[in-house]
Amino acid sequence: ASSALYWAAAAALVPCSDIVLHGLPAASRQPDMAAIRALAGQGAGMVASGDDLRATCRRAAGDAAPPLDGMVGSLEHCPDGALMLIAAAATAARPSRCTGLATLRVKESDRLAAMAEGLRRVGAGARIGDSWIEVDPIPAGHRVDATIDPHGDHRVAMSFAVLGLRTGGVLVATPGCVSKSYQAFWEAIER
Repeated sequence: ASSALYWAAAAALVPCSDIVLHGLPAASRQPDMAAIRALAGQGAGMVASGDDLRATCRRAAGDAAPPLDGMVGSLEHCPDGALMLIAAAATAARPSRCTGLATLRVKESDRLAAMAEGLRRVGAGARIGDSWIEVDPIPAGHRVDATIDPHGDHRVAMSFAVLGLRTGGVLVATPGCVSKSYQAFWEAIER
């Protein structure tokens, strides 16, 4: 579920997307399934069929409307997946507030600070506390042209790369950091 989340988010963010995640049953008890369910709760299309999960964007090609509704709630049970949800919040229809994130301060980087810094670079608003982040979406019509420093953190890098599929204009400064958890990530995203 941790690696599949990026593709579920890509499908949720990019108009006309339709991705089937094979071998990922909706009833899986992996922590990052909570993040995938949170995408569905924000308006992403998620349909389970046996051990497969189909993820789609509710927006048609050329539809510039926000692909997600935004969220308010705790992500305590999916701290790794929380980063992708935080990045996706930059494209939502309304501000988001994610709580339960104290452990993100002591991961491969200070993930809350790294995410807030990256969000500001792409034009979103971001405020952080000890265990929360608030995200104001990128304003409509804003042209993104940002280099993201992932602070050596694979999940920060992958989250902003997926956000860039929606916004364009995102460059990850040290892409090699993804090798910690997903060595073939850049090849996969290129496809």
